[in-house]
Amino acid sequence: MITRLAIGALALGGAAVAEEAEIVRVNPTSLAAFLQSEGYRAKMIADDDGGPATIQTSSSGWDFYIDFVDCEGGACGRISFFASFNMEDSEGIDLAKVNEWNFSQWGQVSLDDENDPRIEFLFNTEGGTTRDALLDTIELYAGQLGRFAEFIDF
Repeated sequence: MITRLAIGALALGGAAVAEEAEIVRVNPTSLAAFLQSEGYRAKMIADDDGGPATIQTSSSGWDFYIDFVDCEGGACGRISFFASFNMEDSEGIDLAKVNEWNFSQWGQVSLDDENDPRIEFLFNTEGGTTRDALLDTIELYAGQLGRFAEFIDF
């Protein structure tokens, strides 16, 4: 569902300028359609427990996934972008490296039981978001994947 909201912005000199921003309610179906309209691949992966589907997509050669959290009435309150890096030819990365990233970069990194890193970002969509904010977040996250891969010498 798309609702239009008028937002007043102050221009130089104090005059108010009305600008329309499109507010989008986010769910797996609407986000998959949005991704495809922006040129991204969007593969829906069903949840075995009946929850919202996960979307698999990619950018600049990096696959990542989008999960949906706090979904009710056709809209989700948060979306979680995440990607895992399988460090199969090494012992993974150590906690000091994870902490270095987490204290200086955007996107939270955690380690699995084999010390393989996972980088995640939660985006609040409670009440909806604009298409521009959504696209900016997707592009920012995709860019972080490349920087993180360089950071861990992947």
